[in-house]
Amino acid sequence: MPDFMRVGAMIRDMLINNIENDLRKHIDEDYKKGIKRFFKDKDLKESDFFSYGVKTASVRKVGKKYYPYIKNLEKDDFFRLCEKMLNKRNSELRTIVFQWVYRMKGKIIKNDYDIFYGWLQKYVTGWSSCDDFCTHAFGYLIYNYSKLITEIKNYWVKSNNRWVRRAAAVVMIYSIRRDKYIPHALKIADKLIKDDKNLVQKGTGWLLKEIANKDRDIVDNYLVKNYDEIPRVILRYAIEKFPEGRRKEILNLKKI
Repeated sequence: MPDFMRVGAMIRDMLINNIENDLRKHIDEDYKKGIKRFFKDKDLKESDFFSYGVKTASVRKVGKKYYPYIKNLEKDDFFRLCEKMLNKRNSELRTIVFQWVYRMKGKIIKNDYDIFYGWLQKYVTGWSSCDDFCTHAFGYLIYNYSKLITEIKNYWVKSNNRWVRRAAAVVMIYSIRRDKYIPHALKIADKLIKDDKNLVQKGTGWLLKEIANKDRDIVDNYLVKNYDEIPRVILRYAIEKFPEGRRKEILNLKKI
């Protein structure tokens, strides 16, 4: 390894070590116990990632503290640092990485898709990390490069990884909130409404709810048209902000 690369690796290691030390200062034992109780359900388990037990607000403060040290890195160096942090399999470091990447969004380009998708497959291990990454940095990428939606419609929705399938819905929320790509989002929902995983269903319902926030009639018509195929979980999420009377009408529709 050339000397300059060795020095760069040493600096990355020192930075990560400092961040980890700062995180340990914010450990909340009651919060840590709560995390363990919350994720005891196999459907919520955060895979092989471990947590120090630091509240998200404190994690973000640590991320903000160290952002000035990394914001001017060349993008390749920045991504190498992020990869090294993600490989630690620590949920707080992952939160900081996703926080930094979103703050760097002005540098994100279409060619970064492969890196982001690799992170989605390898480092997103639960609904919280899925939603954090996809409603921010990854959602921003899709918002700016609509041709990438083809990848979502053709591949994400059929993935063996349930978090990638949830991401297919959640990653569109960034765009929907900015009045873009509703027809694409509905086609993605078409391919997810028969998914049997609860948290994929909830992600799909959330997407439909966000569309309803922009145009309730579109979602109303969609739900009525597809009523026989839509699981109750998706239905309840999608109509959450409908007027009470209309919610009851939809929930009481007779299946043919």
